[in-house]
Amino acid sequence: MKISFWNTGLKHKVKKSKDYQSVIVDILKSMIISHSHDVLFLCEVDDVFTLDANIVDYFNDHGIKLIRGTEKINGNVEYDICALYNVKKVSAKLKNYIVHNNMDHQDARLGNNTKTGILFDVKSIVNDSEDEPPISVIVSHWPSKMTPAYEFRHKDAAEQLKYESIEQIKNGRQVILLGDYNMSPYETINETNLCSYNNKYYALRSSTRLYNLSFNFHNQHTSLFDLTHTSEPMGFGTFLSNGNRHTEIGCAVFDHIHVSSSFIKDGPWIVNEKDTKIFVSDDMFRLVYDKNVLLDHLPIVIEINKL
Repeated sequence: MKISFWNTGLKHKVKKSKDYQSVIVDILKSMIISHSHDVLFLCEVDDVFTLDANIVDYFNDHGIKLIRGTEKINGNVEYDICALYNVKKVSAKLKNYIVHNNMDHQDARLGNNTKTGILFDVKSIVNDSEDEPPISVIVSHWPSKMTPAYEFRHKDAAEQLKYESIEQIKNGRQVILLGDYNMSPYETINETNLCSYNNKYYALRSSTRLYNLSFNFHNQHTSLFDLTHTSEPMGFGTFLSNGNRHTEIGCAVFDHIHVSSSFIKDGPWIVNEKDTKIFVSDDMFRLVYDKNVLLDHLPIVIEINKL
């Protein structure tokens, strides 16, 4: 099963280019139909996209269902996520919006509300038995580093995610966390607050620990340049700054995947690390490096297989 995440930038970029949305929609269809991505989660989308009848019908015609995750919660917390999935291969369901409130009494009208993520149930129609529980997938889009006091929001969101993950694991679920965290996999929040580790041995010491796969995305964009036979790679990672993407500091890994330790050894689903990577195509190359500079995030994909 292939599960993907992509910060498409649709909510903002469509204002700069009339054709951007139609190009992205075609890429999304290709990822699911031609490249066998079973479930694809998007962020930086809004109701303009998720409630567009033409888009919903277009996906339905190709056996793809859209789940809207762009609701406003507690009056002022507006999410920007949706899911697309191949109805012939998997089922998916939105279960819960996860918000962290930094006030002790959790009154959403007071304090700061941080959009921690959205919990989805994902189940393979092909490989899973009826009594087997779904995989718990939590999709996130955390505040950027331009947000005031973003450090505290990131820590709060990481601790909330850890709590939610442990609850799911205790209920017999395997857990996948993925999204745009707007921080590097090297930042200590991953280990100290989220309890996600790059060390497999340490991750396996407890069933409630997470394994950090985000380091898989620290590669040069060689595959992008192979598409056009360009010899010099430009940048690395999942994010490319619009202003200085030609420099080393113009690229970073902001998009993450973390999995419960059961994905390393116990199963029933096991991660295929070799094919957990950045996804690229010719159309994406043009959006990343052409003169219009429209795309600043590349999709990431995790592949999991049954034991």
